[in-house]
Amino acid sequence: MQIDRSNKGYWSFYWPLGLTSTALLLERQVQNGLLARYPDSTSELATFALAQSSFQLVNAALIFLPQMVTVLGRSRSARRRCRSFIALVGVILAFPLAFMAFTAVGQQVLNGLLNIPVELAPQVARYLQWLAPLVMVNAMRHYCTGVLVLGQRTETVTLMNVTHMVILVAVLLTGFRLEWGALPTLALGTVMANSLTLVAAALAAAKINPPDLADGKPASWRAMWRFFWPVALTSLMFALSRPVLYAYVNLTTQAVVTVAALRVAFDFAAFFQNPVNQFRHVYAMFGATDPNGVRRFMFRVTGVLVAIMALIVFTPLSGVVFGHLLGIEGEVLRRATQAMAVLCLIPVIIALRNLNHGKMLVRRKTTAMAVAAILRVLVIAVAARALYATGWLDQRTACLALILGFAVEAFIVHQAGRRHAAT
Repeated sequence: MQIDRSNKGYWSFYWPLGLTSTALLLERQVQNGLLARYPDSTSELATFALAQSSFQLVNAALIFLPQMVTVLGRSRSARRRCRSFIALVGVILAFPLAFMAFTAVGQQVLNGLLNIPVELAPQVARYLQWLAPLVMVNAMRHYCTGVLVLGQRTETVTLMNVTHMVILVAVLLTGFRLEWGALPTLALGTVMANSLTLVAAALAAAKINPPDLADGKPASWRAMWRFFWPVALTSLMFALSRPVLYAYVNLTTQAVVTVAALRVAFDFAAFFQNPVNQFRHVYAMFGATDPNGVRRFMFRVTGVLVAIMALIVFTPLSGVVFGHLLGIEGEVLRRATQAMAVLCLIPVIIALRNLNHGKMLVRRKTTAMAVAAILRVLVIAVAARALYATGWLDQRTACLALILGFAVEAFIVHQAGRRHAAT
C-alpha cells in the first residue's frame, strides 16, 4: 500500500473523515430543527438532550474502537482478534444501559445522578429503551470503520455516514408528517439508520483486504484490554461532560430553557469540534513517521474551522442559520447564541488535546489519556458546583466551565506526552 506523506496526501486521507463528522452533526441539527417545530418544543429539546447524554454515558466508550483497529489490527489475524474483542465489549456495555432503561431501580439511579426533572423522566427512560440495543450495533460499526480507514477507504466511511443521515432524515420527515410524535419518530429513525448502516459498512469492509502492515503474532486479549480501557474511559469522561453540567443546570430556575439552549449550542460547536477529532485517525496512520508534518496540517485546518465558526456566531448569519433554517426562537435562541460565542474557543483546545492523544495512540501508551479525562470531568463538576452555589451558573458560565475542564485535560496530556518522548 503506497502512503503519501505530504499535505496533499494528508488532505486526501482526512477530508472524507471531516465530511463524515459533518454529516453526523447535520443529523443533530435536523433533529433540533424537527423538535423545535413540536408544540412544546422546549421540553422536547430538553428531553432529547438528557436522553442522548444518558445514552452516551455507555455508547461513548466505543468511540476509539476505529483507532484500536487501525493501531492493533494491522494483519488479517489481528483484525479477526480485534473483531472478537469488540463484539464482546459491545455485549458487555449494553447491559448497564438496559439496566437504566428497563428497570425501575436503574431509572431512579439515572434520575438521581442527572437531577432529571420529574416531568421529563418517563420520556427519557422511553428513549433509552429504544436506544439500548444500539450499543452492540455501534460497536460493530466502529470495527468496520477501522477496517475501512486501515485500507485508506475513508471515502467509503463518508458514504456510509451520508447513508446514515439520509435514512434518519427520511424517517424523521415521515414521522413528523404522519404525526407519530417526537419520541417514536426520533427513536425509530435512530435505530433504523444505525442498523442499516451497519449492514452496508459490513458489506463494504468485507470487500477489502488491507495488506499486512505488521509482522509477528496479533496482540493478545490482555494487550487489547490494556489499550482499550484507558481510551474507553477517556471517551466515557467526554460523555460525562454534558451530563455533569446538566445535573447542576437542572437545579437552577428555568432549567428546561437553559438545557434546551445548551443542547443547540453544544451541537453547533460540535460541527467544528468533531472534524478536529478526526485528526486522531491522521496521526494514527502517519504520525509515527512524520509527526511535524501532521502537526502543521492539524493546526492549519483548525485555524480555518475557528474562522468559519466565528463568522457564523458573530455576524447576522447566526440569526439566519438558527432562526430561519432551524426554527429556534425566543429565549432558547437568545441563550444559545450567548453560549455559542463562548464555545468558539473549543476547537483550538481540542486540537491541542488530540495532537497528544495521537502521540499516545501511536506509542500505545494510553493510560495518561484516562487520567486526564477523569480530571477534566472533576474540574467541570467543581466549577459548575461553585457557579451554582454563587448563583452565577447560566448558559455562558456553563460553557466556561466546560472549556476550563478541556484546557486542564489538554495540559495534562501535553505534559504526559513530553515525558513519554523523553523515555
